[in-house]
Amino acid sequence: MKKFIQKSFWRKGGGEIIGFAYILPFIIMLLCCLIAAAQISIVSQRLSYTAYNACRSAVVSVDETTARERGLAVFEGVMGDSAILVGQSDTPYEPFELTILDNNPWQKGSFVRCTVRVYVNTLLPFTSGVREETIVMMIENTAPTDFQPVDGAD
Repeated sequence: MKKFIQKSFWRKGGGEIIGFAYILPFIIMLLCCLIAAAQISIVSQRLSYTAYNACRSAVVSVDETTARERGLAVFEGVMGDSAILVGQSDTPYEPFELTILDNNPWQKGSFVRCTVRVYVNTLLPFTSGVREETIVMMIENTAPTDFQPVDGAD
């Protein structure tokens, strides 16, 4: 080894090359952490947007079953197939959950909690996992039988 590393090697900047080789794994790990943080941030923003839209489409529905179907359809439409998300069929959890909070039947003025969940597969395995977003809204629509026309209108 002494033959390969001569005095001229150290005078020409060989120490900097060896130091850079030692620090390179840490630089790569730092870049991976930054990319994973960006991935989580993007997914969190999309989950927030999806939770609002899915719950909004649910609360304007006529009944609870229609609300669940519409919320799930919005969830699947917005989240779609992304490279950092695992498909919904591979996961053991419910991707869209709708719960009536005050235990009343589906009626205008009741509050519902909408939760959307997705498994995020990031660059680093210790940052991968299930992320969820929850939002509470009030039911705005009622059954069509509750509509009563104004006198003189058809």
